[in-house]
Amino acid sequence: MNNILNIKLCRVDDWQALYVGDKLIAQDHKIDIETVVNAINSVAGEKFVEFSQVWCNDHEIEQLGGFPANFSDIENK
Repeated sequence: MNNILNIKLCRVDDWQALYVGDKLIAQDHKIDIETVVNAINSVAGEKFVEFSQVWCNDHEIEQLGGFPANFSDIENK
């Protein structure tokens, strides 16, 4: 039994298609990470990956000179 989840992002010019296994999951000009995570979880049949989007303080990131190597080092999340 193959336990590897095969995910492909197919690109043609400015159009993208996301396949999980052989099944088309989404197509658009840009496929975001949330779409990929949701696809993985729907195929896995359980919550396999947890994704969250957070807004960080731009002044803090600017003062640091960019994003730090560790997310825990960002104070204002």
